[in-house]
Amino acid sequence: MRAPEPGHRIRPQVGERVLDPHRLPHLQIPPQTPAHNPARTAHRARTPARCFHRPRQPPRLPMVRKRLGRVQGRDQLIPTEGAGLHEPRSARLIDPDPLIQQLDPVVLQRPDATATRGQNLDRPRSAAQSQGAGIVMSFRLIRSLVAVLCLCVAFACGPSKARVSPSQSPVISASPAQSPTAAPSPSPLTATTSSHIFVIVMENRSYDQAISGGYIASLAKHYGVAANYHGVSHPSLPNYLAMTSGSTWGISDDGYHALPLTGLGEQLTRAGVSWRAYMEGMSSSCLSNSYPYAIKHNPFPYYGNRCPAQVVPFESFSSDMAKGDVPNFVWITPGLCNDGHDCSTAVADKWLSHVVPEIQATQAWKQDGLLVITWDEGEDSANHVLTLIIRPNSQAFVSGRHYDHYSLLATIEDLLGVRRLGSAAGATPMRDLVISGAATRP
Repeated sequence: MRAPEPGHRIRPQVGERVLDPHRLPHLQIPPQTPAHNPARTAHRARTPARCFHRPRQPPRLPMVRKRLGRVQGRDQLIPTEGAGLHEPRSARLIDPDPLIQQLDPVVLQRPDATATRGQNLDRPRSAAQSQGAGIVMSFRLIRSLVAVLCLCVAFACGPSKARVSPSQSPVISASPAQSPTAAPSPSPLTATTSSHIFVIVMENRSYDQAISGGYIASLAKHYGVAANYHGVSHPSLPNYLAMTSGSTWGISDDGYHALPLTGLGEQLTRAGVSWRAYMEGMSSSCLSNSYPYAIKHNPFPYYGNRCPAQVVPFESFSSDMAKGDVPNFVWITPGLCNDGHDCSTAVADKWLSHVVPEIQATQAWKQDGLLVITWDEGEDSANHVLTLIIRPNSQAFVSGRHYDHYSLLATIEDLLGVRRLGSAAGATPMRDLVISGAATRP
């Protein structure tokens, strides 16, 4: 230390005890100048000043606030040693430092000065403190796992896919992989109910128009009537495709469209079930129109772009029925006049009065047969059509349940023991009309 010059008062150093004469008036200290005490001044010039230092004390704060950051998520008060205050039980048991050190050691990297001032915060932990930190860590890990599980369950149990309506049928594709698929029905019909099924498809009559025919009305009085049956589309072709594949394939016209090799005919062939489709007015080729035959009323050539061997002219129908050559499934399409498309309801009614008795005369129908007469589409916006279910030894009954062409396909496939195609998988089969039936007249 530099010696002071004569006559200059020494400035107190840090930590030096200095007496303040203003605070201690009872002490009378005479001024010290070289004139009054030259020996003292000379001694100070030769002897360096002595300073009395006091060791630095830790900050006297009752509590030290410590931020735990992203680990703890809130402020935790840690009492310091020697604070002179009562320490809370929670502060003594829960020390967040072990948890922070275990999860993110970088958080505790402090400058040396901070570590020196806060050495009391890094003291060894007791068994109770370590146990408390372990409990906090376990609780937070469990809470994180529960949150992850909740998110997984939310994604796994999200809203299911909306059910596709008949108008939202699949788009046409030449790939068989995208053809209509089948799924089991919740309550399918037994395959032993009817082993011979006949289907006649008429044209373009609403419910009230079709039932006005004399013979048709008599059938409705003696057999089953689906009074709430509807077509699925307009014009004719999409309805024929729906009855034979469970889909309209996105078609909204009567033109020719090559579809994958699927459909009811191909399904029955692979399953070993005999079937035949009679087309009135058809020539040698089923792919060419020849009046009164119209390919738009014959759905079977659309699947695979070919004429199946089971599709034959209607001229052989009477002889086949007479000799008992009746397959398990029979499809009948009248010509453009007899089906009511180009002619009146009376003409269609008369044609049915000749064909239906021929079917009822067969032994196949008498034993376990089922005859369905339906119309492809109605002439109103509701598309409400008449469908008759004719069974041997059955009572007259009416069903008010909602059915459509998919319901008809589901009923046929269930009775013949094959899987359902397309939208028929989710359709309701006409169980009440085929099996039970109520004794109420239309």
